[in-house]
Amino acid sequence: MSTLSRTINIIALLVVGFAVGYTIANCRYGTCLLSPRDRGPFPPHDRKNPDDHLIDFFTKKLELTEDQRTDLRIILKEQKKKLRAIHEKTMPEFEEIRTKTKAAISEILTDEQKTEFDELEKEREKRHERHRHGGPPMGPPPGPPPGPPPF
Repeated sequence: MSTLSRTINIIALLVVGFAVGYTIANCRYGTCLLSPRDRGPFPPHDRKNPDDHLIDFFTKKLELTEDQRTDLRIILKEQKKKLRAIHEKTMPEFEEIRTKTKAAISEILTDEQKTEFDELEKEREKRHERHRHGGPPMGPPPGPPPGPPPF
């Protein structure tokens, strides 16, 4: 396999891995049905019961009745069970692919690049742990969006 096709395969694995991880992380909190734009009402630091946020959101947007709210809570509880089962079943394979991908990437890097790569991975793992424990979401640090300053 040529270096170029090997590099392309590694990048493709990383993209797929990120997409799967992102989807699993969002569905874990019951928000996988919503686009990022629609998640605005949910404070990222308040994830003790994300179902309540989703139910409140739909109640506000769709004017749900109490019966509908109850039914929605049941639906979300069942969805969460199914997603958790899929997550537990697929995570070992996902982690194996991530580990092999990181090793393959490391093989093509210089010693200096490997050091920087290891630091980037440590930062990513820190963000992931904070996210798992109700911290700020993964992604760019909080602050004003990039671009020209407001007038």
